[in-house]
Amino acid sequence: MEDALVQCVQLSLANCLTNNATFFAEQLLAVSRSNEHDSLSEHSLHLLATCYIRSGRHTLAFELLKSCISPKNLYLRAVAAIALNLNSDAEMALTPPQGLRNDDDYSDIPNGAYGIYLLGVAKRYETCCRCVPFLSSLSSCSSFTLHSSLSIVSNP
Repeated sequence: MEDALVQCVQLSLANCLTNNATFFAEQLLAVSRSNEHDSLSEHSLHLLATCYIRSGRHTLAFELLKSCISPKNLYLRAVAAIALNLNSDAEMALTPPQGLRNDDDYSDIPNGAYGIYLLGVAKRYETCCRCVPFLSSLSSCSSFTLHSSLSIVSNP
């Protein structure tokens, strides 16, 4: 049953039927939690968070992924955090536990080059807001950055 629901979510997302995909993803999460499959539950959370992000419900996605540890879910949590202007949360989600002390640590950033890019987006916005304080009050300050980073996730 789980495989059929996963396929329904993926096909619905591929055909821009976000509400349909969200319904199936919520059903999948309920089924996977009742079966107590940890790996399936992480995957179910990923699919549901993807649906939430694509429908603009970033707060739901962010809250849903708070306890997740898989790299793909940490990346989505960072996407949601940036959309909510929670750049320090995005930074925490993307930074490996050992930190970024040398070049080798960058290989541990979730979602590879896309994660490194998103980390740069979060850090750049934070740096800009520290250097030019009035930028933090401008919603348009991060809107270009937000749209350019979300387009990475939106393409299946």
